[in-house]
Amino acid sequence: METTSDPRIDTATTSMAVVGAISEMLLSWFNGALPISRKELVDQGLLFFEALAKHASAGPL
Repeated sequence: METTSDPRIDTATTSMAVVGAISEMLLSWFNGALPISRKELVDQGLLFFEALAKHASAGPL
């Protein structure tokens, strides 16, 4: 069975980066530094995760 994982990618580090990005987005919105509506915030978060999933499922570079 062929694997599509890239051995250069550390999944723990990648997971921390994703959690950090979403956390920063939410905190910036909550503190008023990201002047968008709640709906836009959710939409942007979903777009981020969709892009991440699409990239991750593309296979090795």
